[in-house]
Amino acid sequence: MSTEVREITVDGGWPALELVTDGARVQLIPELGCDIVSFVDARTEVDVLWRVPWGIPPRSSGPFSAATETEWGERFPGGWNVLLPNGGAATPAPGGTTDHTWGFHGEAALLPWTVLGSGVDGERAWAELEVRLIRAPLSLHRRLELSGSALAVTETLTNHSPMAIEVMWSQHPSFGAPLVAAGTRIETGARVTETDDTLTDGDLAAGEKASWPHAPAQDGSAVDLSTVPDFPTHRLVYLSDFETGWARLVNDEIGLAARLEWDTSVYPSAWLWQELNDTPGHPWWQLAYVCAIEPGTTYPGQGLAVAKEKGGTPLLLAGGQTRTVTVGLSTEQP
Repeated sequence: MSTEVREITVDGGWPALELVTDGARVQLIPELGCDIVSFVDARTEVDVLWRVPWGIPPRSSGPFSAATETEWGERFPGGWNVLLPNGGAATPAPGGTTDHTWGFHGEAALLPWTVLGSGVDGERAWAELEVRLIRAPLSLHRRLELSGSALAVTETLTNHSPMAIEVMWSQHPSFGAPLVAAGTRIETGARVTETDDTLTDGDLAAGEKASWPHAPAQDGSAVDLSTVPDFPTHRLVYLSDFETGWARLVNDEIGLAARLEWDTSVYPSAWLWQELNDTPGHPWWQLAYVCAIEPGTTYPGQGLAVAKEKGGTPLLLAGGQTRTVTVGLSTEQP
């Protein structure tokens, strides 16, 4: 297969870009937050990313800031999103009036991005995009490079204000079947786990720390997080104390692994989110089967203000400052 960048249309009527090499095919939707909605490994023809079971939402504009998780989910296609300037619940915006908020998971995954260019460099397919946020004085520049079965996503975040600003900034790659299945192994460079302190059901105890790969169960036993369970549940666990920033999902049955790598100087922690056919009612209806590993600046994922109250450390950008991070996703044999 030749290396190329294609202009295509995906489900929902969205114009998309497809980066193609002999190792993989990657699709992204510029108008929908530059979301990466598909990563197909060429050797196995498996799409390692998760798609919401009701499909990519119809092409539309706005809202660009969601007051609630429900509103954000209406435009959520699955796949790999970038969360900025907030993560989790809507939060009072720094330095604003009382009605100035940053929405659930921020704006970057909902806004339309501008395509600056795309093309082929030898055996590498690439695209460059950018977006300027509305409720924060920030912009993101994103360069995607696909070489073989390895995708490198390099983002540069710029604070255009002369004022310092605190933000939550994270990547939200979510993985689905057939890569994710009962018995799929999770490997990571993290050494510490901490369950979200708002968990009220599922199988994990809320707000408890342990050493990877364990987390305390509600019944007092230890849960092994390194294997996807064979029963319905949902989990949110924060991973920290990384030796190096990496994680792998490994499915020996289909002979495929997906590997994430990132710079811990920018993203010192990661969220491990699992929704395994468990949560009834909107938005999941016990239909979602997904495992996400989300490198980021800050936890817990409860909005910037609450995260700070609970000891989380936002990313501080000085006036005019830029920060750059690269996150890699690749497929390989186990």
